[in-house]
Amino acid sequence: MSFFGARPAVTVEPKDVEVPNLPTDSISAIAFSPTADILAVASWSNEVRLYEVNAQGQAVGKAAYSHEGPVLDVCWSKDGSKVFSAGADKAARMYDLATGQAQQVAQHDEPIRCVKYFEANGQGMLVTGSWDKTLKYWDLRTPNPVATVQLPERCYGTSDFIACFPDGTGYAIGTVEGRVAIQHVDDKAAASNFTFKCHRKDEPAPSKSSAVYAVNDIKFHPYGTFSTAGSDGTINFWDKESKTRLKISRGTWWLTKEADLLLAARSFREQGRPDRDDFVQSHGSDLCEVKKRAKK
Repeated sequence: MSFFGARPAVTVEPKDVEVPNLPTDSISAIAFSPTADILAVASWSNEVRLYEVNAQGQAVGKAAYSHEGPVLDVCWSKDGSKVFSAGADKAARMYDLATGQAQQVAQHDEPIRCVKYFEANGQGMLVTGSWDKTLKYWDLRTPNPVATVQLPERCYGTSDFIACFPDGTGYAIGTVEGRVAIQHVDDKAAASNFTFKCHRKDEPAPSKSSAVYAVNDIKFHPYGTFSTAGSDGTINFWDKESKTRLKISRGTWWLTKEADLLLAARSFREQGRPDRDDFVQSHGSDLCEVKKRAKK
């Protein structure tokens, strides 16, 4: 168990650009298309809004579609042609960018907390996790689930987060205790596994204790470095090879497909701060800030 290397200063660049015309209620999730610079924003205002983002970080509304209740999660198909969303209306919907039409593709007995797209044998599949204590797997060609997994408790999707290395050789796991574990799939690489502390804030002297914040999400950069978002409101960039922290920004985020632009979202309504508006900001990501450190 260890901290990464020296702590850099928190970075707040003046070039950040705020996304206009956001939903009127709390932002619950954001996701970038894997094939184009299009951002999907899910919210408690019962809708998903899509924004096209240019290289300067300026966003323009592209489309929107609705649920019959708050939207809790959003994701994209592998080819970027469709958006999937999960809602408190107990339904998951699919929006087709080509036709501009949305349709229901999944149903639960209680609100659906999370939705993820994957492919099996070349066929698009969807998995949904619900507060009805089930995971359901859906073949998008049929209306009924192809498999159902009973869970011991409601699916919250907020305790631990996992992300795979870009080369598929391992994964990172984040926890509510402010820790990240780096694990390799091959047992021969077990010596390279390690766990480190993150998203902590030292208490004022003379106290030697620290406030601990949950790791809310993890994403890997194409260069092999990765980022963590914490309940302390910061985004940390890490190099697992040199065990170094590269950079700190603030908010909940998503990288574009080229990893040259970062979108950060903050929802003050969910924090009990109705006096402040939610926002999504674009931030130009200098590649030298997130590339691996050269070995000495």
